[in-house]
Amino acid sequence: ALVQKVSESLPGGKTSTGRSRLRCQVVLNDGSEQDNTGKVCHLPVTIFADGNMNGEEPMLFKQLRNAAESKTPLAFFGIQGRKSTGDNNPDGWSFQSSFDFFCTEASETKKGG
Repeated sequence: ALVQKVSESLPGGKTSTGRSRLRCQVVLNDGSEQDNTGKVCHLPVTIFADGNMNGEEPMLFKQLRNAAESKTPLAFFGIQGRKSTGDNNPDGWSFQSSFDFFCTEASETKKGG
């Protein structure tokens, strides 16, 4: 998937051991298209990472930003989805990283991506 956009880092709670977590919102383009319009689908995903003791942004967030800037496709593992329950999007889904989430540079495909 291509990373289209990465939001700024925001507080993401604490782990059971009290370590701070951060979160950011990424918008992914996996190449799928909407049936009725043919437009490329964009998938918003909330990514969580442990905060660094020195206050620097987590390496994961830097990796996502670099991929967005360089248009480097990434393979994502450990994204979980659930049906939305809010009034804003009752028929939609929300997606976020699991605790074992990771991403890596995608291998080349026959399509050249």
